[in-house]
Amino acid sequence: CHRNVLCHQRSCHRNVLCHQRSCHRNVLCNPSKKVKRRAFCIFDTQFIFMSSILSHALRYFPAVILLQTLFFKFSGAEVSIYIFKSIDDYMHWNHVMEPYGRIGTGVGELIAGLLLLWPKNSHYGAALSLGLITGALITHLMILGIDVKGDGGKVFYLAVATFICNIIVVYQSRKSLPILKSIFK
Repeated sequence: CHRNVLCHQRSCHRNVLCHQRSCHRNVLCNPSKKVKRRAFCIFDTQFIFMSSILSHALRYFPAVILLQTLFFKFSGAEVSIYIFKSIDDYMHWNHVMEPYGRIGTGVGELIAGLLLLWPKNSHYGAALSLGLITGALITHLMILGIDVKGDGGKVFYLAVATFICNIIVVYQSRKSLPILKSIFK
């Protein structure tokens, strides 16, 4: 009917846009009652489509960031070497984090990035990435600072954005992860 109507069901007191005799809650609408103001309705297919886009964005954004940083870690870029040498100096380790920690972190980020791109196992990639990014954030806050070699905090803010995306993905799939399944029954 494509006009503003009220749902006849008591639990739905919202103004909805009628679409082929069913509103967004999959109940029949009563087309005889007209509504004075226009309402905004997200139909099931549109809502599922938008949540699907959001779900993909929450997985692809950290995956792109993780896979993009591989070039710097594996090529031995100056900033990457500086970061891992700073960790070596702070922890009083002699050449443990640079180069072994840098390459090991790169391999972990490669695995996490690929798992994030694979929808069936993206929750494992998000959990692995969450661990790696937590270490990066702690390193930034305790050792390096937010601004590393004059980058304006870009690396730190990308790590924060990746952390937030991974938290959301892990929370959405909390019942699929064996460790979290027992906590969130």
